[in-house]
Amino acid sequence: MKVVAFSPPALVDFDAVSEPYWASLRDGTLSLQRCAHGHGFRMPPTLYCSECHSTESEWVRLSGRGRLYSYTIIPLKSKEGDGAVYVAALVCPEEAPDTKLFANIVDCTDDQLAIGLELELVRPEPGSEVALFRPIFSTGREIANA
Repeated sequence: MKVVAFSPPALVDFDAVSEPYWASLRDGTLSLQRCAHGHGFRMPPTLYCSECHSTESEWVRLSGRGRLYSYTIIPLKSKEGDGAVYVAALVCPEEAPDTKLFANIVDCTDDQLAIGLELELVRPEPGSEVALFRPIFSTGREIANA
């Protein structure tokens, strides 16, 4: 079945702490908050580091590449009965493999999905409030836009 970009409307808290994350997604890039004292990435963004309790942090622009950690396929009911689905997923960024981001997977079919699949960030539709990723390779072969 064809995977489509769809996520139910979310109530996202665009506060001062998390706004840089959402702004980067709107720009088609991925940035994560990191402790300024080397204690790793923070997701979700927070006012202080859970390790050292420092309020100092920096925003790091990442490559936008990652791996599929977990996913669920959600069927969409349509009048056309086309069998479209959307994929709610957790993605681990390449530079932050212990961090998990909520995302949708697009530009593939559901049978091309597998845990560990290489992914890349795609520019979201205007107004989207979720990260969108698409497969780069699946079991050794390149994925064409489905």
